Amino acid sequence: MLEDKTLRIGLLLDFYGPLLTEKQREMVRAHFEDDLSLGELAEEAGVSRAAVHDLVHRAVEALEGYEARLGLIGKYLRERRELERCLEALEEVGRLYLLLAEGSRSAESSRAGEGDTPGEMLQRLETAKRVIRGLLESE
Repeated sequence: MLEDKTLRIGLLLDFYGPLLTEKQREMVRAHFEDDLSLGELAEEAGVSRAAVHDLVHRAVEALEGYEARLGLIGKYLRERRELERCLEALEEVGRLYLLLAEGSRSAESSRAGEGDTPGEMLQRLETAKRVIRGLLESE
């Protein structure tokens, strides 16, 4: 899903952090977002490095478990990709509109090198509409 572990942990904390204890949340944030070592966290908390390691490890496992069961981050990332596709399709429709507004003769010469016909552009618009409808219905 996400390659960068720090980014993934950040998203997990954003979505599921409130489900952790305050101490778990603070330790995970300090370790991954503030880049503090387990040793630094242990010294600051007055506990062993192993205790901090266990706490952080269990908290991350809990966060991953929440995502495995609820899938909110996966859904969020899928919806972002779909919205990006919609935006691209709508931008293409805007370009087509500008070409058509210049006149059919000008549009034909401009379109010749691009390979997109008005029908293809309208198909992209329909795709965008379907995706947006699907997103609206899923909420």
